[in-house]
Amino acid sequence: MKTVDMIRELRREAEKHKSDKVFTGQTNISVMCADVADKLEENLKALIKVNDNIDDLIDVAHETSLKFEGESKARLEGRVSAFWEVKSMIENLLAD
Repeated sequence: MKTVDMIRELRREAEKHKSDKVFTGQTNISVMCADVADKLEENLKALIKVNDNIDDLIDVAHETSLKFEGESKARLEGRVSAFWEVKSMIENLLAD
């Protein structure tokens, strides 16, 4: 299930249970669903920001590697490859 779908369903459940009477010691389903949806949205925004930052790092590392030769260039190109792997993992998380 995609994160945005989970958020939507949690918001729907929060709305559905907002009039429920809650006694001492009981879990307020409405509040719980709203809190989880808020946290998911916060995490989703953070992942998107990290993904954008990785794009910037890839660009800088690639441009810098063009200025070098030999071992230094190979090291920077290795970092670019590592950034691409991390970016791919994050995009897979965002797609789910």
